[in-house]
Amino acid sequence: MKNQSKNLKNKGIKNVFNGNIQAILVISVLAGIVLISGCVEEKEKPKPFNPDDIGNLSDIVESGPVAEETVVNLTTKDKVAFFFLHNPGCGHCIDAEQHLPEIQQMFGQRMVIYKLKIRESESQPWTGYATDAGLNYYPFTLAIGMHSVENETLNKSKTGMTSGSGVYEEWKKNICMQFKNPPSNCSKYLN
Repeated sequence: MKNQSKNLKNKGIKNVFNGNIQAILVISVLAGIVLISGCVEEKEKPKPFNPDDIGNLSDIVESGPVAEETVVNLTTKDKVAFFFLHNPGCGHCIDAEQHLPEIQQMFGQRMVIYKLKIRESESQPWTGYATDAGLNYYPFTLAIGMHSVENETLNKSKTGMTSGSGVYEEWKKNICMQFKNPPSNCSKYLN
């Protein structure tokens, strides 16, 4: 009787143990399914392009060189490359530079600002374009977007350019004119 009781007890423990293992396995499998299903996302439909979705502040790149191909690639996304070509120590340049944050705020991620030193090789070929166009006073600015690119090549004659300080509204107009789909804050510059 003692042996029978012991055998029943062992069988009961084995059954409980086997039952627990099965429960643990089932729970593990279910947890794995839940985990995997959480990792597999349905593809989100791309949002339609919204020209007013300017995102965060634009980048200011303060060193070069900047290849023409880089700028052309940027324009294919309906973004504008804005070159602020300055001479360190130039009072007009320092005054004009204070307006870059306003430009960043206005256009956000729809543009990249390249702030390059005129007298350094990093500013080529952009400084050359400005001087070839007859710009004489620092800072020079160039706005390059979809309207200055034809067949994946930059058309310099369609680049928005300014020379000197005090032309900040013209910066905005030049930038706005370069978008294929300008943000609504460009409306006053395009009329």
